[in-house]
Amino acid sequence: SFKIEDIEKLKPELDPENPILMQLLWNDPNDHVEKYRSSFRGPGIYIFGREVFEKFVEENGVKLVVRAHEPVHGVSAMFEGRLYTVFTCRFYGIKPAVLEVDEDLNPEAVFID
Repeated sequence: SFKIEDIEKLKPELDPENPILMQLLWNDPNDHVEKYRSSFRGPGIYIFGREVFEKFVEENGVKLVVRAHEPVHGVSAMFEGRLYTVFTCRFYGIKPAVLEVDEDLNPEAVFID
């Protein structure tokens, strides 16, 4: 497990094989996984569940997480609306969207035509 401080220390010229960077980009949430398990995406990549997510947000004082890199129909919410996956690419046969979040952390999906 890593913290926000570890992410902030990453440099733009970082080796793309860095384990923290790889997990940030490729780990995926899943409602049917309690903690974590290996991902089909390859070695060092995981599918994580609610328990791992809750630990991360608690330890880092995070209220809302927005992520991408996984095709969903516009926007998908998980873990009682504390984790959102947003997909903006229209080349997968799905309608892309962006997520607008107001100052009170209320999210709203806006679909892209």
